[in-house]
Amino acid sequence: MKSLKFLFVALTLLMVALTFTSCKDDEKDEPGAPQSSASLVGTWVSEGNTFSETFIFSSNGTFTYIFKDYYNGEWKTYPDDGTYTFDGSKINIRNSKGEEWTIGITLSDNYFIDEIGCVYYKR
Repeated sequence: MKSLKFLFVALTLLMVALTFTSCKDDEKDEPGAPQSSASLVGTWVSEGNTFSETFIFSSNGTFTYIFKDYYNGEWKTYPDDGTYTFDGSKINIRNSKGEEWTIGITLSDNYFIDEIGCVYYKR
């Protein structure tokens, strides 16, 4: 009976100890306050089974966008490029055809999430 009581106390203490762990290290990768344009520079990729999207943002304010779609047994590629500005939470894009749009994002060090929930990882 003593060993059963000891086991119960030990398991209870273990559960309490696990409950009070810190999450500070995990929070550093969480999206936070708006960031500068420099933090957006680089290659960002979102992939699924039948598609991939790649944004390449340069420090001079230009971008390249590549959309790949798998359809009827083959991959099709749809490239685009143009200029962009970034205010810390929105990417304002103007492509080479003169079309403009804005993408709201939440940016972290190694990924960003757009306003519809797509996740782009930095490569």
